[in-house]
Amino acid sequence: QRKALLELARDRLENFYANKGNLEDPKEADGIVFRLSKADKSCAGDMVPLTFLEFDVPNARPVDVFNVIMAAENETQWDKAPSEMRVIGEWKRYQARGVVGFFDAKPLSTREIHEWQVASANFTSEEFWVVYSTLENDQLRSKEPLRAGATEMQNCLCAYRITPKAGGGVHVLNTQQINEHPWPLNARSVANLGWQTSAAFGSHLRAASEAQEKKAWAANKTVAPAWMLKDGDCALETPDESLRESLLSKASGSLNGSWEEPPKTVEKLADGKEMKVWQLTAECGGAQAPLFHAEFSVDAGPQEVFNAIAAKRREAQWNPLLQQLNISGFSGPGVRSVHEEFSMPSVMGLKLSPREMFEFQAAQRNASRYLLTFSSDTDSPIPSFNNSAVKATQCVAAYEVVPDGSAGSRIRMVQHLNANVGMAEHVQFLWEKSVISMLSAWASELSEEARNIVAQRNCGKGGGCPLPGYDSDLLELLSPSPLQRNSSMTIAKVLSLAPKQVSFRRLATATDSVPHWQRAFGKLPLTTVLNVTQWDSFESRADEVMSLFRLVEHNATDDEKEAFASLAHDALDVQRQGEALASLQWRYLEVINRHDCDASLPDINGNTGNRAWPFALVVATAVAIVVLLLSCISCCCVKLYRIRRERQARQAASLLLSAASSCAPSDRAVAPTSEASTTASQGEVLRR
Repeated sequence: QRKALLELARDRLENFYANKGNLEDPKEADGIVFRLSKADKSCAGDMVPLTFLEFDVPNARPVDVFNVIMAAENETQWDKAPSEMRVIGEWKRYQARGVVGFFDAKPLSTREIHEWQVASANFTSEEFWVVYSTLENDQLRSKEPLRAGATEMQNCLCAYRITPKAGGGVHVLNTQQINEHPWPLNARSVANLGWQTSAAFGSHLRAASEAQEKKAWAANKTVAPAWMLKDGDCALETPDESLRESLLSKASGSLNGSWEEPPKTVEKLADGKEMKVWQLTAECGGAQAPLFHAEFSVDAGPQEVFNAIAAKRREAQWNPLLQQLNISGFSGPGVRSVHEEFSMPSVMGLKLSPREMFEFQAAQRNASRYLLTFSSDTDSPIPSFNNSAVKATQCVAAYEVVPDGSAGSRIRMVQHLNANVGMAEHVQFLWEKSVISMLSAWASELSEEARNIVAQRNCGKGGGCPLPGYDSDLLELLSPSPLQRNSSMTIAKVLSLAPKQVSFRRLATATDSVPHWQRAFGKLPLTTVLNVTQWDSFESRADEVMSLFRLVEHNATDDEKEAFASLAHDALDVQRQGEALASLQWRYLEVINRHDCDASLPDINGNTGNRAWPFALVVATAVAIVVLLLSCISCCCVKLYRIRRERQARQAASLLLSAASSCAPSDRAVAPTSEASTTASQGEVLRR
């Protein structure tokens, strides 16, 4: 991500911008030169112009400008355009941070942007680069989904080149490729209308940089973490296992003794087997203390023996010397903190107080060889069990468990303990004899516990007998979880995403897109989903684990396939299958990381995309719409006037007719009288 974005930024500013034939005539305000590209370029499916700002910062150093731009979370303090800016995460394998920003765009909806941030710093030449981009930002939008009511905005490339000026001060060159989705306007019209706002941003950045200079930071001090500025390959981000590796290396080195030399003594164990013991003396905890090597065999397989030694919670039930125990969680990847108190033997009739130890526990398996170690944690913040216990120092307790050539295991162990026994140390013979006796008793008890586990497993064929005291943390000791795990991911989710056809389940290649199920498998928290103490039904869950392996078995080694020769019938089978799945998961993560690192970014220099209306066309269209509306209104008014006149005429006619109708009865009343008069007159005439 970092390398690809920096290459895009350099090409844009050092090549495209350098050719002024690509640019429109400049505009200037307050010493800030603003330019637009003549051609639009593609961003998020739309065609947008490239904007450029160029200006000087006279009273600052390049590193000051760099620090202001890098501190995205502080931008709202000097730039009023964003209402909120936050860093939402670190992606160290990309050498990038994720930034989310919000911009008020009233009367339009709020614009929200999810950007990658990468940087480059050369403290010798004082050339600095900061690049923001929304390209391939699915992970950012997944980390913080789009806020309700907001519109997603893109800035395909925002780059700053910061260099020193010969006479002092800083020269800043900036480019942006923004898609604000300003419908119905197009991006070029918005850029032209708002160029003074862009220039004001440059002025604000200049003022903030000069204020940063007044803090008088060292010339190589930056707000950017070192991992963002380091030039290197895109590597898979892995957990820091330095403590685990140190503990295991120390344990492995301590086991490189001369096992072929004659032992100091041979002890008889409770099962009739022999334990060879060698003894040296070496410094431990600020004093000389006996260093014991011992070797013996157990009639149990390496996995059963390893679980018997490593499951400290269970040990309290079979080791009578262990009085109190506290497992305080993991101190780092693959390293567990153990706090224990054990009883001490009597020396010359003197009863010694209990000893307590604060230890780191680490383990690994390589083929059929288990390596387990305990070593004192000198800085443990955990309080003591009680005031009477004496703190002992465990410089190293190392255990190597391998097959003995038959059905059992050979155990080689190293014990270098400073028990702080005071005067008893001066009676060396008696103290050494007491320690050897303790080791012999422990070996006998361990052998019995390992055989009990074998018996329980044989009883449990078919899931009939659960293993009591199973330690679900041991898978995390053997196979530390990757940083990419997602606590909410489940096996069922991975299976639901996987294709049904086996041929579609292969690992992605550089030219393929990584299937969703493979990414989901890479995030699966194996130590959680394989914790059998939390399973509701062992048989159904075991079948689900087998189905998961079927997805990835084409990429499994023979050793990994052997772990899945049949369904798991107990917790130790699941533990072994978990180790196999953990190895496969790391290989899938490597392939996914290689794909992501090699994947090309979308083309943002192309000339294909949606084009919004030019501003003149928008204005002309708006005027036409207004004229059309006015015409419609005028026509409606004329029509309404005519309708009104017609209605008034009809009303007048109705009134006249009504008046005429009201006069008719009076005429009919007069007529007979006149007729009678006429008749009478005629009669009179006749009579005359």
